[in-house]
Amino acid sequence: MNRLDIEQVNRRSPYYVQAVSDMEYIFDTDFGVSYQVGFINDESIWETGAYQFYIINANLKSSPNDPKLKDVILRVIDEFFEQNPDILLYVCETGDDKQAARNRLFARWFRETEQSTKYYFNNVEIDADGIENYAAIIVQKSNPELEEIIYKFNEVVETLQNKPQ
Repeated sequence: MNRLDIEQVNRRSPYYVQAVSDMEYIFDTDFGVSYQVGFINDESIWETGAYQFYIINANLKSSPNDPKLKDVILRVIDEFFEQNPDILLYVCETGDDKQAARNRLFARWFRETEQSTKYYFNNVEIDADGIENYAAIIVQKSNPELEEIIYKFNEVVETLQNKPQ
């Protein structure tokens, strides 16, 4: 993965974002919440060029409805696609049983902004061993392999949904 241009991120980000590594970034909100965002190689649907995107509340402080958070996350995703014409997969954290709410929020961020014109976005629910899991795929609509990527994503989701218990 090509490293994000952190200066570009910070030009339009309401919070100052710092690079921890080539694939991980941190920032603090006005409410004292520290977030880590980053990318992990993911070969579940594509051999190369697919990354799982994560958002972690690093200091576990209560996170109020903060519209600036959306702006930072979308800015990081935009910069990812500026540097990498790849695939992003987002899986909601399940540790506190709030994954459904996270999924709704993340989907709203994409569907109610200009993101919907630039990116193909689809989110799904997968029941794995009695735990509701939510995942999404984000791909530039201009990606020449978009149809094949969507097909592969749907194939993996179907396999996971129909996995014998």
